[in-house]
Amino acid sequence: MKSSANQSWTVLAAVSVMICISMALPIYGGSVANTYMVVALGWKRESLGLLTAGNMAANALFAPLTAMAVGRFGARKSMIAGSAIVGLAGVALATAVTSPWQALIAFGLMIGGGGGLAAIIPCQTVVAAWFDRRRTMALSIMYAGQGLGGFLAVFLINGAITISGTWKSGWWVFAAAGVLGVVVATLFVRDAPASASASARPAMPPGAENAGPAEVQDVTLKASLRSPFLWAVYLSMLTLMAGSGFIVAHSQVHLRGLGFSPSSAASAISLLSVAMVIGNIGFGALAGRVGHKAAFISAVTLYCAGLILLTQVHNDLTLWAFAIVAGTGFGAGQVGAMALLSHYWSMRVFPALTALGLVVQTAGGGMVPVLAGAYFDAHGTYVPVMWTLIAANVVSVMFLLIIAAPRAQRTAAVSPSTPLSDPGL
Repeated sequence: MKSSANQSWTVLAAVSVMICISMALPIYGGSVANTYMVVALGWKRESLGLLTAGNMAANALFAPLTAMAVGRFGARKSMIAGSAIVGLAGVALATAVTSPWQALIAFGLMIGGGGGLAAIIPCQTVVAAWFDRRRTMALSIMYAGQGLGGFLAVFLINGAITISGTWKSGWWVFAAAGVLGVVVATLFVRDAPASASASARPAMPPGAENAGPAEVQDVTLKASLRSPFLWAVYLSMLTLMAGSGFIVAHSQVHLRGLGFSPSSAASAISLLSVAMVIGNIGFGALAGRVGHKAAFISAVTLYCAGLILLTQVHNDLTLWAFAIVAGTGFGAGQVGAMALLSHYWSMRVFPALTALGLVVQTAGGGMVPVLAGAYFDAHGTYVPVMWTLIAANVVSVMFLLIIAAPRAQRTAAVSPSTPLSDPGL
């Protein structure tokens, strides 16, 4: 029989696979597959934005339903259902889609909503249940899996399309991934350790093991929402997502327009997703040296530098520089936003603050791909859009610098006299 420590590693590995299928594949693999499909079928660039925005909007709007499903049926069953929906959508896109509105339903609604059922909310719930003291490390590993999954997704989809000569092959990869997700969730994901009980010590939020009991605010949700610093974090999450939405939806056609081949353009997304792993893992180390707030500001600043490099791409060297810098900054910011919320607020309000942050960043950032596509169709360039995104990130950094973080309050959420239940790491 496996020890609980070994089982925690198995569950973390399974959750990392699920985050690849539910997030990395739609974001990075979807970027490649959608670009090939839109170009092959002669659709407008605005269609690329609509597909990405529809996916992001469905993911955000389904978040409350996902939370309810996880609470009622468990994270494992939510992941199984979400993976099945992603697989069915892949089949539909490969066999039946011929118009933008059909693609919007399949990729936007089905993969967006289905992917959400198997993505952040259930995956973080499982990590929270299995990892107590080293949860930030576990979350970093989980998000790093997303970065590696993005690299693999781009490689598989671009390779399948290149070998077969048809964009439909890319969507068959989605169908196969959906089947894989159902199998992995069924066999390896468990909602909580068998020893867990309702009377067990309340779980620490991600990052609290670094912060210490005195650095986590135990205040009401209403009081938390009055914090200017919280909204500064939300603004940064929004600007990060806005830039990401643009990169996912339009960077490849932008790069093709600069003379790069389809394979080179796709490789930039692949390299960006690998660089995200550096940011995912590196944030924890940086936060331990300079503090969570300074580390997050550094991440957003680095991401902003990556966007600036995107405006200057003209050869392979600058292409790689953009992908590495932007990917590292986004990966660090991705983990950093969640770590910041948990560093200054207790687990009592952390889930609600996380859900609200996801809605803000996804709903707001989801508009950018549509607007960027419409602007390109009207003016034939993305450059003003990119500089607007750069300016927005600069503003978010300024707010983080100016606004003070909440004052620390001691919380009873972590009791040193209670036995620890962390099974590993």
